[in-house]
Amino acid sequence: MFVSDTSPQALGGARACRPLDPRAGEKARGDVPRQVAANEDPQEEAEQQRSQKTVAELCAAYIENHAKRSAPIGKLTTPGLRRRILPRLKARAVCSIVAADIESIHSQVGTQTPYAANHILEVVRNMFNWGKVAGLVPRDLLNPTVGIKWFPERRRRRYITTVEMPEFIRSLEAEDNEYARHGLWLLLLTGLRSIELLKAKWDGHRLGCGNALCGTHQER
Repeated sequence: MFVSDTSPQALGGARACRPLDPRAGEKARGDVPRQVAANEDPQEEAEQQRSQKTVAELCAAYIENHAKRSAPIGKLTTPGLRRRILPRLKARAVCSIVAADIESIHSQVGTQTPYAANHILEVVRNMFNWGKVAGLVPRDLLNPTVGIKWFPERRRRRYITTVEMPEFIRSLEAEDNEYARHGLWLLLLTGLRSIELLKAKWDGHRLGCGNALCGTHQER
């Protein structure tokens, strides 16, 4: 069998012919036939590629392709990953992460902010589960949050003291999540309850009068 050659080397525009390489189809199919003949699993290479992903790559893909599409989740997820997980684990391979690595971060954060520590644990758990579905985490890899005990969470009511307020303001201004930062400032300046602020709409704000209608008949 022959195929035509329309290269400039063909004199006078005449088409030269060259034999068709019988191995072209095999080359196009890649190494799959060779792997099958050698009793190898073609999916094994894909699994190896997944295991070579770094935590930084997994975090970036999770934030871009999952967290940002769920607005409330993305606003809370991104700061925790960037501030707590990436500084310590970003260069590590995903397949090398074990419960001890996450437990260390969870315990360190939990000494001062147990609620934030539990939130980080939930984010990491969701990220690794999503990574398996997205093909970025090996399917047989145990989720590194399995077995880690959460800090107890109790409902409580406590007020910031005048001594604590300056430090609270400094921490608030250093917060990466602009939605949380602006929301807390609105709560401080208006005296609204959190549920009232969440239900507020722009058509209920009267900026010229300095008041707002937030889901009730009472103006603030």
